[in-house]
Amino acid sequence: MRPAEYIINGVTVEGTRIMNYVDKSVHTFTIEQIRQARNVRDLLEHVEDLKIDPVSNKIQRMDGGSVKILINGLAASDIDLKGIPANKISKVEYYNIPPARYADAGTLINVITKRMETGINAGIEARTAFTTGFTDDEAYLNLTSGNHQLSLSYSFSLRNYTKRFGERTYDYTLQRYLTDGAAPASPVHYNYQKKTHDKFGYTLNDPVIKYTYNKSDDIAVQIVATPHFNHSHSDGQSDIQNTSTLNPTVAGKGEFGSRMSTFGPELNVYVQKTLPKNQELSIDLVGTYYHNNSKNWAEETAVSDGEVWLSDNQEQQNNKYSFIGELAYTKKWEKSNLSLGYRGSFGRSNATISNVLSDYKDYEYSSASYQHYMYAEYSGNLGKLMYRIGAGATQVTQDNTDAHDSHWLFTPKLILSTNLSKTMSLQWITSSQSNTPPISQLSNNASLVIPGVLSIGNPYLKSYNTYRSELIHKWNLGWLQTQVGLYYSYSDSPINRYYTQQEINGLQFIVGTNENANYSSDLGGSYLLVVSPFKSQVLTVAIQGYVSRQTVSSPIIGHYHHTWAPLYYAIQFRKGNWGASYVGNIVSKRLDGSTLDAGENQSYLQVYWQKKGLRIFAADYWLFTRSRYSGYSLPTSILQSTYKTWIDDNKSMFVLGFSYDFSTGKNIKIDRKLRNKDSDTGSF
Repeated sequence: MRPAEYIINGVTVEGTRIMNYVDKSVHTFTIEQIRQARNVRDLLEHVEDLKIDPVSNKIQRMDGGSVKILINGLAASDIDLKGIPANKISKVEYYNIPPARYADAGTLINVITKRMETGINAGIEARTAFTTGFTDDEAYLNLTSGNHQLSLSYSFSLRNYTKRFGERTYDYTLQRYLTDGAAPASPVHYNYQKKTHDKFGYTLNDPVIKYTYNKSDDIAVQIVATPHFNHSHSDGQSDIQNTSTLNPTVAGKGEFGSRMSTFGPELNVYVQKTLPKNQELSIDLVGTYYHNNSKNWAEETAVSDGEVWLSDNQEQQNNKYSFIGELAYTKKWEKSNLSLGYRGSFGRSNATISNVLSDYKDYEYSSASYQHYMYAEYSGNLGKLMYRIGAGATQVTQDNTDAHDSHWLFTPKLILSTNLSKTMSLQWITSSQSNTPPISQLSNNASLVIPGVLSIGNPYLKSYNTYRSELIHKWNLGWLQTQVGLYYSYSDSPINRYYTQQEINGLQFIVGTNENANYSSDLGGSYLLVVSPFKSQVLTVAIQGYVSRQTVSSPIIGHYHHTWAPLYYAIQFRKGNWGASYVGNIVSKRLDGSTLDAGENQSYLQVYWQKKGLRIFAADYWLFTRSRYSGYSLPTSILQSTYKTWIDDNKSMFVLGFSYDFSTGKNIKIDRKLRNKDSDTGSF
């Protein structure tokens, strides 16, 4: 992927450092912005709606959306961005509609740098909350010599919370008891209420070894090995009130917990060859292996007589193997560009499972997915009108112990853009995207939620398409940036979670599982406002939000509408060596299958002192609040439920940290065309 101005003539928005193209904006930076930044990652906070999320310490969109990162077209991560000094930046390409080869990315950024000389890049960052278990540490070292570069990095995250609390209620009706199978003369109505307290945590270990060889205008080779290994755990107790039409309220107690360990090595080999007459051929090969061990258990009993209401012990061990191979060809003319490509992928997960449906005896389960994706795209311009037209076809085959499905999905795309003036642009997008259920959803694994309620996988899920049309207006005045969009999206047979009553092994259960609905749609608008009232970067205020009318239609819950209207905001201050930022939001419950769920609340304050590559900072996460999560089921669901969860450990959590970067050179520049990764562990 080369800078798009090589393909078509972009238009610079007067008074800013932004160029608008058919499917992206290209950003350059002021001397002041470069001087104040430690590295390239800091500069990305001046690009569109990108922010460094304080809790995850990763580049995200302000609304929490994920971002795929390339450096000179080369697959990269946040830690790679830290390895590039700010003064080596050339420009940043921000794709709100990524090219076909990155069709699965919501937002794509490509950081273009200047060429690197022989030298060393190194850095370290650490941050810790001293009152609870919260730690993030990372370090990197890049060694460059001529056309060769060796990169080593390691990141470690730890969470170990002891004060997570929850309240859950379940209201449902069954034809018979779960415990003894007795069939009453009339349906029995149950109300089950739980108050929980648990300790939970996880550790993430991500070492990366990368070798790169680049001979300019000839050949580039990159080999990346990433032997990830992670662990999570939880242990808790619950107080229960169990009421039914047959019995008065009975007090109960429970214990529950989980363990999961994952080892996931990956090897990625990328080769790019420059051909005569502005042609290029790229090959990307990715092999991934996941080994998972997991265990979930729960026991709930009556306080008075010790009667067992629920006893569940689900265990699973699985191995997943996957391979992704992609071939891409590009041909460039003076004002147009042609891209052709093919990507094939194969993944299989083999598991040994024991659960309530197998009477806690081991059984074997296997699930596989095969995909063949072909695409073609052509971009250019007709006068002031810029366009990109493309089409993709995916042949999907899903094969598991219980089901087999194979069909085609077609994904056409048309993008038109024009500049209305030197400060305004208009973009219209009509696109489609295929959605395939991950292997981890395609099984019959099951667990008991409460007495009479099961959660179970669905090996019969099918792929589906999402179609979207959006009109976006941008207005940039340097000190003021606005973006307003109107959109409509439609998904045919989307995958959502629903509850039905089923008879299993002669007993009646309320069963929660993923199902293909009839359709879902979103009709609404988005807005983004970024204001820098002073000529310098002393103060920047950003606001982003959505107003959307959501609709879902399912044979299980019927037809339902809901309005979703979240708001995100951020304030940044910088003067001399000192800086501060505050990030917050107003949550709004979002329609998700048969439930309405609120996202995580934000209230993050950070103050720092920086001199050259050294930054020392203090932060207060969830300032004057604590992380909260809540939701409830739709009125039409046969299981009426509510939940509230909060974590007292991170209430106004105080964090201290530092980072230090230094460089005597810079990264080898490779214009990588492909980026593939398998992040589905395959655990059912």
